[in-house]
Amino acid sequence: MDGPAFDAAREYLRSVFAAQYAGARACLDQAVASEGLGAVNGALGDLGRSLLDRIRYPAGTIDVLAEVDDLARRIVDVTVVGGDEAEREAEVERQRAIIVFLGSEGLPCSARATVASWAPVDRFNSLARTVVGLVAVVAEREDSAVTDIAASIGPPGEVLPSLGTFSLAWRDDNGRPSALAGALPRGQTAHITFLGTGTTSLRSVFARVATLALPTANTPTPSASMTIE
Repeated sequence: MDGPAFDAAREYLRSVFAAQYAGARACLDQAVASEGLGAVNGALGDLGRSLLDRIRYPAGTIDVLAEVDDLARRIVDVTVVGGDEAEREAEVERQRAIIVFLGSEGLPCSARATVASWAPVDRFNSLARTVVGLVAVVAEREDSAVTDIAASIGPPGEVLPSLGTFSLAWRDDNGRPSALAGALPRGQTAHITFLGTGTTSLRSVFARVATLALPTANTPTPSASMTIE
């Protein structure tokens, strides 16, 4: 968590939002050379978790996958300049996987397997986009300057499971409840919804999923899987 790689990743964010782009990349390149690409990827992931902790939702119903989709698209809007629609959609897919990967630490899911299958340099490039985009999202939510968010970021705290209830809701492409349930094309799949009893974050919701995967007395050990559809 704390250490040279994390300090370099944090300095990268500060340099990006101070418009010192050459220095920002040089900071990461030096950290990769001295600490290794795996350590820097881990540090970028910790920055992402810390930022996800600051994206909070009030008590009530959260359409979990819709929120993941929204964050992924906003990250791409902030960090990807140009490119055709197919390229942008491919990066949205990658960002969706990364958000679930970062939020679901310790929980087996398809997103974790997907991100783990990427080459380390590809993970590095997408994680760098993730943290820059999340700073912009947090700044908007907290009505703060991006430079202030980049300056104030620290290591992620311990995540506590949210209190609430999960269910499935059928939605169409526009997020509206669908009367059709069953074998439906993409965009008409069941979304995981969470009815929270208090303020929560996506990391806390995923931590709640992890508690459901724990074995209980007189029951076989379950396997939990969260698939991005």
